[in-house]
Amino acid sequence: MTIQILLDISTAHLSPAAKAWLSEGATLNHAANYHGVGNGASSGTLGATMFGYFMRVSDIGVPADLLPIMEYASRLGIGFILFDADSEMLDELPLFLDGEHEGSDDDDGLITETVGKQDRDVFQPTKPMSFKYFEVRPCIETFTRLADQTEDGSADSYRTEEDYEAALAQVEAAGNRFKTFWTLYGIDAEGLAFAIGDFTTKKDAHEIMNAILAPIAAARDALDAGSRFTAHESDLLGRITTASDMLEDFINQSSNSERI
Repeated sequence: MTIQILLDISTAHLSPAAKAWLSEGATLNHAANYHGVGNGASSGTLGATMFGYFMRVSDIGVPADLLPIMEYASRLGIGFILFDADSEMLDELPLFLDGEHEGSDDDDGLITETVGKQDRDVFQPTKPMSFKYFEVRPCIETFTRLADQTEDGSADSYRTEEDYEAALAQVEAAGNRFKTFWTLYGIDAEGLAFAIGDFTTKKDAHEIMNAILAPIAAARDALDAGSRFTAHESDLLGRITTASDMLEDFINQSSNSERI
């Protein structure tokens, strides 16, 4: 039996190029393992987590920015590395702050991670919004190499997993770099979808959606219990008040300053 040591460190040690390489490897592995397409990542990357990446220690085919981390891990006899947004930063390794390579200590310890050109436009609502319901949709982001050798990314979401699978097959056949993820959307009264958050897996997206809906579901359950099992009007009114209080707390505690 072989026991391997794992190094758990912050994603602040990853450059934008290293993150892109790890994301691509995770996407290739996902396509191979879950869709039977391709052979997976050629080396290093094992997968992506909700807040980072998991990889095998290797100096073969990795970006130059990852080599100091690989050398550090190899010296300590470490076999695997977990990069996580909440993990510790090591003084022995370079940091990438605001997308730049930093070596000074004048940043007050604040780490800001940026995703560069592929980041989505910031949405600024022009009127009060109200969602009728939520949806979790699969998405594919494809990257096209431009004349200046940079990449331009565009993302598409799909209402059904059948449409997603068909689009994924076309993207894989085209040979361009891509990544897949799941997005939680709020749907307004006009049927327009607004992205709330992106997640590595469908399960992660549903967990967040269920967490958002939990207070509403608890209020519904309180009302259901009263209507089904309560014979006395006073008990039913008490349950209605309880449900109303639950929703009132949910609304007020979710507001930073403005109270609805």
